[in-house]
Amino acid sequence: MILEILFTLFAATVGYILVGYFIHLLRLKEYPPGPCPLPLIGNLHLISSSQSYKSLNKLAKTYGPVMSFSFGTQRIVVIQGIKEAKEMLVTKGQLFAGRPQDDLTGQLISNGHKDIAFSDYTSTLKAMRKIAHGALKAYGDGLVKLEQSVLEEADALFKRFDKKNGEGFDPMPDLCLSVVNVICAIIFGKRYSDDDEEFQRILNAITLIFSFDMSAPVSHIPLLKYLPSSALADLKRGIKMRDNILARVVTEHKESFDPETLRDFTDFIINETKKQALEDKTMQNLVDDVNLQQILSDLFMAGVETTATMLTWTFAFLATYPDVQRRVAEERRKIIGDRMPRLSDRGSLPYFEAMILEALRMGSVAALAVPHKTLQNTECGGHKIPAGTQIWYNIWALHYDEKEWKEPLRFNPERFLDKEGKLVRTTDQSFLPFGAGRRVCIGEALARMELFVFLSNILWKYDILPHGDLPDLEGVMSLVLKPKPFKVKLSPH
Repeated sequence: MILEILFTLFAATVGYILVGYFIHLLRLKEYPPGPCPLPLIGNLHLISSSQSYKSLNKLAKTYGPVMSFSFGTQRIVVIQGIKEAKEMLVTKGQLFAGRPQDDLTGQLISNGHKDIAFSDYTSTLKAMRKIAHGALKAYGDGLVKLEQSVLEEADALFKRFDKKNGEGFDPMPDLCLSVVNVICAIIFGKRYSDDDEEFQRILNAITLIFSFDMSAPVSHIPLLKYLPSSALADLKRGIKMRDNILARVVTEHKESFDPETLRDFTDFIINETKKQALEDKTMQNLVDDVNLQQILSDLFMAGVETTATMLTWTFAFLATYPDVQRRVAEERRKIIGDRMPRLSDRGSLPYFEAMILEALRMGSVAALAVPHKTLQNTECGGHKIPAGTQIWYNIWALHYDEKEWKEPLRFNPERFLDKEGKLVRTTDQSFLPFGAGRRVCIGEALARMELFVFLSNILWKYDILPHGDLPDLEGVMSLVLKPKPFKVKLSPH
């Protein structure tokens, strides 16, 4: 009897899988071309676990810049050409402005899609973006306060660097400490000492969250979330730690809020929410405390890991290409002399700024960006795409496209300069480090400012030299694209 029941359950399960698989096969004609999926796993066997962006780019060479593949029985469309990416993000931006609501990673990170980055294209999202933009504009007006926070952390960073005494070290932990404290100063209104208990919890939460690969199969094949996964358990633990801290911050700020004395970005968010609710009554019921908490989370997450990772990538590139450092130093001495660079020098140091753009291109931290979703039946690159389809666009592929970039594997800032040595307008290039259109990164201005101030001051004080082997410039995918661990040593000027 028991065997008969088990056999019936097994047969029913196999039947359910096969029926779903055949239905999925019949629907493939509705999507752009792509590899034929296998039962249960789809095209999982074709996607590298650590370099999914490269696997997809390789498939594009067979199926074209607009292609599709399957995770289980979910068909995902991938866009990997700049012309098609701009069609999706800009020309037809509203049609592609949705976010998938069934991906596990996005759901967990955003507390049920209640933030800006992972929220679907709704009235609540529009209200949150309006609040965030208003608060960022008011808080960052003139950028003086932001620059001061970065300069203070740069000074603390130099003290840590000087303690290395010329020995080789991994720069990522020290850079991350400084970037986290900049964001803490912005959001919490204070900086932490390195050994502060809460600061260590913040660092631990960030490490746990950003160790997870968003393109991992468990995010897209529902059945897998029921299987044991240490990576998924770490992700959930990191999110819980983050949410506990941010919930407390929002509560404390609301209780002590004074519109006449705005202390930090959290106060500006609260003030902007109240201000816009008075101007538009419909705003009152759209954004709650969880949404406010998640707006802060978006700024915190994007502002920390992407910036720290981008700084680390730049260390790797500069250690590998000392001639670039030499030209940066020559330009600095020629234009501003021996004084410490400031944010006001932006626009006066074209080669240095071109170096940052080239680091953004080669680093491609947001290699696969955040997935989009079509809000109705549409097309891209001449291919039909059904409503509700999950869309990925491969930023790494855009930045390494041999048809768009000469020798894309070589670090060459001059590709962003014209014949007169002036910065080239990047809108005409295959270059989208922060996305574009309706879902462009809201923290772009902050990230660009941090990169300029941190890097200009670091290179004013030190030469970055390789320690042992040159850094391996192959990235490893987690929530962002990180360099493999490497060591450098610093030579003070």
